[in-house]
Amino acid sequence: MDTPIEKSADAEHLEALCHSFVNACNTRRLDRANPVWDAYAPTFRAEPDLDPNQKIVNLEELLAQIREVIAANPAHQIEIFSFDVKITEKTGNAHVFMTTEITGCPEGVRRQNAVIFEFRKIEGKWKAIWYRGLRGTGGLDSGFGGL
Repeated sequence: MDTPIEKSADAEHLEALCHSFVNACNTRRLDRANPVWDAYAPTFRAEPDLDPNQKIVNLEELLAQIREVIAANPAHQIEIFSFDVKITEKTGNAHVFMTTEITGCPEGVRRQNAVIFEFRKIEGKWKAIWYRGLRGTGGLDSGFGGL
């Protein structure tokens, strides 16, 4: 019988931060004033993989892009299937690898995607510094790069 591996408090916290991101998208709380975004460093950058010419964006630009996708696809929802958290205590860095399923983009379609979040411990708190969406298929139709 396999013994479950206990997650560290940091790993659980990082997963919770990623859940907060997905929940904010699913509940359409994409205003920069939402406290969920306090966990994002001022230098946060994202590579959402919306299209082949996608540029790297900051948090405000990412939120605007997500709002556009949702406006065009009101049924858009995200479900997280799995997490893999890798923490490097020595450097204060962490990577969270997630697999997700996007539904409603377009309506009636389901797509699996992968997402990588990078976090850094800044002044004792984990802050998101990088996001990369790895689309399953279909560019914009795959739902803003995994999320």
